[in-house]
Amino acid sequence: MKNTIKLTLLTLILSVSLAAHADKIDRTIDVETNGRIDIEIMDGKIVVEGWDKPQVRVVGDVPINGNNFKFETRGSDTKIEHTGEHGFWNKRGGGGSYANLTVYAPRNSSFRIDSTSADYVLRDINGQVRADTMSGDISLEGGVGSIDLESVSGNVTVAGSSGRLNLSSVSGSIRADGDAEQFDAQTVSGDINAHIGTSNRINLASVSGDINLRVNLSERARLDADTVSGDIEIEFGSAPINASFEIETGPGGDVTNLLSDHKAKQNFSFSGSMRFKLGDGDSTVNLETMSGTIKLDR
Repeated sequence: MKNTIKLTLLTLILSVSLAAHADKIDRTIDVETNGRIDIEIMDGKIVVEGWDKPQVRVVGDVPINGNNFKFETRGSDTKIEHTGEHGFWNKRGGGGSYANLTVYAPRNSSFRIDSTSADYVLRDINGQVRADTMSGDISLEGGVGSIDLESVSGNVTVAGSSGRLNLSSVSGSIRADGDAEQFDAQTVSGDINAHIGTSNRINLASVSGDINLRVNLSERARLDADTVSGDIEIEFGSAPINASFEIETGPGGDVTNLLSDHKAKQNFSFSGSMRFKLGDGDSTVNLETMSGTIKLDR
């Protein structure tokens, strides 16, 4: 009887060990230097490093079920995919699907990333990036042109990017530092913190989160920011401010204006409003908050 129990326990231990086992991968294929890289790794941590070689190299660990791992190129498109034992909607840890990979790719490539529960870090990238993940963080260093990042239950961080930035997070924060001629950011239950250089179009929205923005407005720029249960703080850089301001706060809201002597007017509903112009007023700044404060500074 004891031997039977030992044999059963040994079988279970070996089964668990095999399920958790991961294959070591180190594969390289030749690609075009300005092609497109599609990455679908459902669960794990993925680091993407830009380099100057006309090749894509994938190094790291994936679960032993090799049938679910694909690495191939056709024309200018390269695909790296691991869906997990139970397909796309695999949850973290389910079926031993956790992957730990580093991808080296030509830095001028464009990237398209889809995931359910993976964290992505992209470094030294000069091309366009579009990434969507659930229950994962996205961090991008670099990126030029169209940058579109979205996370549910995760943070989005961007540094050194330029062009058109569109960032979105639910139950996570957004941090951006770069030169964005156009900048769109939306959060639910998270803050937006951004230093974006000189921009001509900014659209920010947050529910249950604060907005902190440092920016220079280009000629005839437009800045829109609104929050529900969150504060707005806009810090303008050293460039001259030529803008018309329209500011609204809900009941109990307050406006701190350190740009001029203009003061907010309180109305019968205890909300506040402010309208004023600096310089020739060719740019437009619209700020609105419900249950929050607004601060203008430089």
